[in-house]
Amino acid sequence: VNRARTYFSEPHATVNRDFTRIVFNANWGSGKDEDVDAYIARLSPGAIPDRASGALPGASSQ
Repeated sequence: VNRARTYFSEPHATVNRDFTRIVFNANWGSGKDEDVDAYIARLSPGAIPDRASGALPGASSQ
């Protein structure tokens, strides 16, 4: 929930070029632009499906 209702307090995310990390921001509903922090999450190999194969993460191929 974006209680501050401004662009900078909205969540935004992006990934690095090899899709191993995501960086995002959040104010976790505090209602203040000043409370926005940045976070980095690591992605496990295979967490993002390969568009060419259409395989879903964790799916086994039989």
